[in-house]
Amino acid sequence: MRAILLTSLTLALGFTSQRLCAEDKAAEAAAAPAKTPDNFATSPDQHGLGFGPIIMGTEGLAIYYDYNLHGMNKQLHLQLDAGHEVRRNLLGDPIVKLTQTNISITARHVFTRGWYLGAGLGRYNTTLQVSQDAEGSKPAQELEFYKMGALGLVEAGWQGNDFYYFHIGVRPALIIYYTEVYNVNRVYDVSNHRATTEELWEDGQNYSSLILGFGWYLEP
Repeated sequence: MRAILLTSLTLALGFTSQRLCAEDKAAEAAAAPAKTPDNFATSPDQHGLGFGPIIMGTEGLAIYYDYNLHGMNKQLHLQLDAGHEVRRNLLGDPIVKLTQTNISITARHVFTRGWYLGAGLGRYNTTLQVSQDAEGSKPAQELEFYKMGALGLVEAGWQGNDFYYFHIGVRPALIIYYTEVYNVNRVYDVSNHRATTEELWEDGQNYSSLILGFGWYLEP
């Protein structure tokens, strides 16, 4: 009889221990944030780095850093954009070069499944360089025009989340203030140099953008 009682007591204690272990594991699993797009801002991976092609006035490359605010469905996004376009003559020599650079910071609210809306500020710089050979009595010349200032940005897009992530977004931009130096009449009106200068300068006034990016979350 004593052996039976000891056996029963041992089995009961073993069952109770297994049950407590299972409950502890379940509690830990419930407390840990799941890596799903539904709660991406609560992911333990706070920091993300990424890059991807961008289309603005020019085509170029964007590099960005994301900082997730835990438990708030909020994200800070820092982005650097750089684009470049060159027009050449028939001999392949560059005639007009357009360069765009933008740096911006935005605050985002993240909804379910990774969709987000955001707004922020940016600083931009557009440079246009014109190279012309001597023309008749006119000497060869190198001209540089520029425009720089501040932008207001809004953005919308989607961002997946699972260690690495994809990002696609559109960013309409509005110029807040600017300074510029531009006088197309200084360009010799030969061949299509002046018309090309005007065309690229117009392209450089577009600061809204479309981006497709790929990034990685960095372990804390």
